[in-house]
Amino acid sequence: MIEDLRLIDSAVEQYSLEFHRVGGSDVAWADVQNYLKDASHLYRIGRADIFGHAFIIPYVDEMQKVPAATFAALSDVAPASFWSPYK
Repeated sequence: MIEDLRLIDSAVEQYSLEFHRVGGSDVAWADVQNYLKDASHLYRIGRADIFGHAFIIPYVDEMQKVPAATFAALSDVAPASFWSPYK
């Protein structure tokens, strides 16, 4: 889960650098997908986490966040500090 968040964050950063997007620019899932390995779990299942909750694709220069429903579902076993900086 944390790795998926990191991969999305990295893909948004790579996309914004390559296409000269400024902070606050919209990013589509298709843009992110271009920077993921096509054999990866995240690429194949789309923008959903292990619970099926959709990742919200951040704007350029905005930090990726864990889906609220996933955070709530895992809050008993994963403290808020586990999600830092993605909460």
